Amino acid sequence: MKHFRKPVIATFIAASVAASSLVNASIDTENDGYLLIYGGRIATMASEGEVLGEDWALLAHGDTIKSIGKRSDLELELKSVESSNVQYLNLGGKTLLPGFIEPHAHLQLTVAGGLFPDLTPCIPDKYQVIYNRDFPKGKSCKNYINEAFSKLADKPLINGWYVGNGMDPSRMHLQLGGGMKSSQEYLSWPANYIENFDMNSGQFVFDKGTEANKPFAKKPFFILDQSGHLAYVNKASFDKAKICGTKVTKSLETYAHQASIEITDKLQTQWTALMAEGNEIKCQGTQAELKHSLTLAQVEYVFPDGEWGIHCKKDNDCQFSGLLKEESSYAPFIDAVKTSQNKLAALQRHHGSNQDMSGLQQGMLDMLNIASQQGVTTFVEGGGSDKAMIDSYKAMVKQDPAAVPTRLRALYTWNINGYKNGEEEDNSPAFLSKHLEKISLGDKTYKGMFSTGGIKLWADGSTQGCSADLQNNYKGICLDFGKGHQNFDSDQIAHHLSDYWNNGWYINVHANGDEAILNTVDAFKQLANGKENDTPLTLIHATVNITDDEASSSEKPTIAAIKEAREILPNLSTSHLIAHVAYWGKAMENELGYDRAKNIDPTRTEWDSGIPVSLHSDMSVSPLYPLWFVEQAVTRATWQYPNLSGDGTELNPGQALTPYQALMAITINPAKQHNIDNKLGSLEETKLADFVVLSDNPLDVPSKEIHKINVACSFVNGQQVQWKNKASDCELNASL
Repeated sequence: MKHFRKPVIATFIAASVAASSLVNASIDTENDGYLLIYGGRIATMASEGEVLGEDWALLAHGDTIKSIGKRSDLELELKSVESSNVQYLNLGGKTLLPGFIEPHAHLQLTVAGGLFPDLTPCIPDKYQVIYNRDFPKGKSCKNYINEAFSKLADKPLINGWYVGNGMDPSRMHLQLGGGMKSSQEYLSWPANYIENFDMNSGQFVFDKGTEANKPFAKKPFFILDQSGHLAYVNKASFDKAKICGTKVTKSLETYAHQASIEITDKLQTQWTALMAEGNEIKCQGTQAELKHSLTLAQVEYVFPDGEWGIHCKKDNDCQFSGLLKEESSYAPFIDAVKTSQNKLAALQRHHGSNQDMSGLQQGMLDMLNIASQQGVTTFVEGGGSDKAMIDSYKAMVKQDPAAVPTRLRALYTWNINGYKNGEEEDNSPAFLSKHLEKISLGDKTYKGMFSTGGIKLWADGSTQGCSADLQNNYKGICLDFGKGHQNFDSDQIAHHLSDYWNNGWYINVHANGDEAILNTVDAFKQLANGKENDTPLTLIHATVNITDDEASSSEKPTIAAIKEAREILPNLSTSHLIAHVAYWGKAMENELGYDRAKNIDPTRTEWDSGIPVSLHSDMSVSPLYPLWFVEQAVTRATWQYPNLSGDGTELNPGQALTPYQALMAITINPAKQHNIDNKLGSLEETKLADFVVLSDNPLDVPSKEIHKINVACSFVNGQQVQWKNKASDCELNASL
């Protein structure tokens, strides 16, 4: 059984894609000409606050920045060049910056998720206008759980399953009997609500007499939460996946190999005790029996870092609630959908006519084209979950590097599937750390357009999904989740990453909650063993990151722990899903309490503490729009659900960055985090000629207007990207 990670929905589709002739954005990767850019301001991002005036210019030769200096000097320099291939770009008052870097997103997840009904909550209209290129237009989004169920019930079944994507109970409210209630009830027993949704009334009707109007009562159901860290199923899903009554016959050695865990005396003792209690997975029984069955399921389907919810009417009357925690726990349900008859044909029919495997590849190119139009020149896949996914990226770029509008860099997951050690598949770090391919920006096969070099591990779950690992208990709708979900403690993180550390990989660890941050930082210190090391280490999300002043008597401050670790690990930094502030600021007041919620994603405190910060989308969790990330980091605007009127309120403006700092957080800082700052991230001589031209200067416009700035054009390898379905607002000329 494979160990499932992000992307999740993408696992419904074979990741290996057929080569096809594609027309998309194009880049001349063999460029040997000269380009002089002048007539506007140049924000270099080389040092905080550096902006060059309109009397300065940039000269690129081929794919490299040759000179930055006074315009008059560079014009003289050009006169000495014996080349007929010279182009000029007059900015006309526009602003030049290094190309934006998306440091953490999920390409195949986003594209493949488009195959399924989109149940994501709405966003304010003024942003909908911008985002409709990668999110549905109009009001196809939903703000109530009831509305999401109604939408799904109207869609055709996929291989006999209802399958949906993007529902979010932390923002979507629950309507019951015409009134609005907390989603806490839904999260505690989602199967009960799924099975009792009544299409006629659009409400949850717990009356057996209306069963004919309940489409989900007997049909299997799988919905992925917008966070990606929760999923929802019903009893029919357990039946369809043939989980109940399954007998676990796996050996400890087999399980340990599949789960990439070490067999210890303690584990041997636990295993013996587990099997002595019986090996049959029961879906109903006492609380003790269900907990035992959950452990058996974790063994059979290999998700030691995942969990299924348990709901008990009484201690002796319990069942699996239908809540699935963490991606790995989805495995048997995803397998059941995948192994249904004519799976691929059904998925394709659902997507549209004549959709074939090349459609996934074309969808990825289209999404990268959208990213390019937002100023992105380097896109980082936040975790390749299997060899097929990585191979699909390599094939797509290798086929025609010039057709890929952004550089694509991929992280491998720490236990990536699909790589063989001889005849056997081996996902152990001991093997992978030595045999996974490192691909540099200078690799001639991909002409700089595809590269690898980093490793990804998930330490916990999602804050909005009530599964981030906290020091203290959740509140509000997450009250039943305790302190959240811990995938791995510090020793386990260090164990899983030690081989990669010793073999020169840089590392990203998903750590949302404060406990997960502490565990991860401690693991990094274990890896360093007290010795200074400049390997880039990044805490992905770092949402609940608390200061000395914010920590209660029962908590340890996380920012102090990061600062201390940076004394020997100077390249330890954070990357924030800044949309947390907008999307979930108010939701987290309910989940975490006001004092903790107001300081989520504390970018100002981190910056002032000397901790470098980057900003990311985690796409498809939020849309990929870097200038909006900048606006978010500067304004800290948050929205009120379910009514999205007005501009919302500010969530602790004391945590805001300056516009220049926020721009560094989408350029040079993520370049450092991904070990490519020697080539990208700032406008400096000898670096690659990747840059973006903006219609207005983000340093000058009102902070709430930054998202309106137009990306006039983007350049990769010194060549203007020719966008699909959008004209550039830059004109290259053969003379001044």
